Amino acid sequence: MTSHELVRRAIEFGGPERLAVQCPALGINDTFGVGCRPAEGWQPSKLKCAIWASPRATR
Repeated sequence: MTSHELVRRAIEFGGPERLAVQCPALGINDTFGVGCRPAEGWQPSKLKCAIWASPRATR
């Protein structure tokens, strides 16, 4: 079973033959980091930013 199959089955509760792990010190890594950042050119709307702002910050 490949790492891809292990991770997919673990996420979908599909009965993987073992747990998917991430332990580079032991040379075992079934995952791959892809990062997380907003899409290029994306800007939040002003209204939604105000919703998440602290009440003190909007005064």
